[in-house]
Amino acid sequence: MAGRSPLIGIDLGTTNSVAAYFRDGVVTFIENGLGHKLTPSVVALDPKTQTFLVGRAAKDILAASPHLAALDGRRCEAPSR
Repeated sequence: MAGRSPLIGIDLGTTNSVAAYFRDGVVTFIENGLGHKLTPSVVALDPKTQTFLVGRAAKDILAASPHLAALDGRRCEAPSR
């Protein structure tokens, strides 16, 4: 099996997300830009730059301005009429 391409797995969870790869019988977790293996599953709009943030930065926006952030998106439903 040596020399084969790795298998990559991504878990987009409702609380946290994680990515890993499997190569030569070993699972290795991929760290995010902050060096953490888990990334909060949150997306937010930065009010100053009007850009989208994900992960820890978005979670920080959520604490201060919850109306600018989204989490637990799989449980959102269209409003009934």
